[in-house]
Amino acid sequence: MAVDDDVLLKNPFGFELAGVVVNDSVTRKAITKDQMRKFLKFVHDDNVYYKYYEVVYILFHTGRRISEFCGLTLRNIDLENKVINIDHQFWRTSDIRWVIESTKTNAGTRKLPMTEDVA
Repeated sequence: MAVDDDVLLKNPFGFELAGVVVNDSVTRKAITKDQMRKFLKFVHDDNVYYKYYEVVYILFHTGRRISEFCGLTLRNIDLENKVINIDHQFWRTSDIRWVIESTKTNAGTRKLPMTEDVA
């Protein structure tokens, strides 16, 4: 029995899925510069988290994803031109393996400028 391709493209249900599934997502808002400064001060002054201050500072000031930061190597850093080359990411899979992969999209492969403080 051959299946009509047109049948596969039609909605077999008598209702729109958008009317059934509740969209409870919220729009994310970036933190303010003041909130960033307060958070960085907390990390800097805290007895436990102070050792991560530089990491948090770099993440805030470059916009890197944590997986991109964790995969950072010396070959990705151009201090002369103050640029960070992002061409891969480092992450853990659901079966607890560590993986280095290319960025998920072509847009993810990019060069980020570094401020003097980050450099």
